[in-house]
Amino acid sequence: MTNLFAKQISRIAIATITLTLALSANAQHIRRITTFATGAAVNGTAPDSIALSKDSVWISYTNGADSTGLSGSSTVVQYKLNGEILHTYSLAGYVDGLKLDPRTGLMWALQNQDGNSTLSLIHTKTHKVTGPIPYAVPSSTNGYDDVVFRGNEVFLSYTNPASPTDPVIQLLQNGSNPLAVTNILLAGATGTNLATGQPDQLTTDNDPDSLKLTPTGDLMLTSGDDGQLIFVEKPGRRDQSVS
Repeated sequence: MTNLFAKQISRIAIATITLTLALSANAQHIRRITTFATGAAVNGTAPDSIALSKDSVWISYTNGADSTGLSGSSTVVQYKLNGEILHTYSLAGYVDGLKLDPRTGLMWALQNQDGNSTLSLIHTKTHKVTGPIPYAVPSSTNGYDDVVFRGNEVFLSYTNPASPTDPVIQLLQNGSNPLAVTNILLAGATGTNLATGQPDQLTTDNDPDSLKLTPTGDLMLTSGDDGQLIFVEKPGRRDQSVS
């Protein structure tokens, strides 16, 4: 079995497991549901992103804030595993992405996914917040939705592409402030269709959303409106491949 073939089998397996879990969740009978937490204790509404750190669960309540950051604020809450509140943080705008950087222990809060994006860093030990940090090239109609930490590399999903040349995944330049990025994947990228095996097929990712790291080190981007999972192997390298 060639390495390329093995990679394709792995991606198909990941996609199949994802779909199977989704279908199984709909098919199975849920016997018991218990409430972990509500926003009432912090006057929070519209919960969105959930993240995990050591012995903690983090939830962002977006409180009706505007997704382009024009109004409102979000409440990020750190809970114990039993639902007890540990700390709360008020961040301007709509916190749609929340994820722990395993190297630094910082909780990344991505603000305003549909425009005027910024980033705030929550120091989980001191509870101080650094930010909001602006991006070097701001946009009023595009923004950042999710983040992946891959070794010392940081990848971001970029929203609302309007043309095939618009980026949907970008690589953050470490240490930059304002935050500078390099395009990794464009909306009009082509790749192998894992369902048919056909190469050079358009990805048509019109709604880039969640970005995840697979067990094989690939990036997996979800495109909600298109119902697609897009895999990027060796992201940012000359021999990068898409499927």
